[in-house]
Amino acid sequence: MNILAKFALLTLGSGLCYWGVINADRSTTRVGVYLGFDLIIDLVLTIGRRMDCAILRELSTDARSP
Repeated sequence: MNILAKFALLTLGSGLCYWGVINADRSTTRVGVYLGFDLIIDLVLTIGRRMDCAILRELSTDARSP
C-alpha cells in the first residue's frame, strides 16, 4: 500500500472519529481513533524503512570509493 492510500485512510479515520464525537457514538469514535493510530504507526515504519534503505545505500557507496 502506498503512502497516498495511507493518508486517504488516515483522513477516513479522522472523519470517523469526528463523526462519532458529533453523534456521541463511542464505538465510531473508537474505530476512528484506532484506525488513525494504526496508520500513523504504519506510516512511521514505512518512512523508516525507506530511510534505512537510503542510508544503507549511501554507506555502501562510501565504502567502495577510495
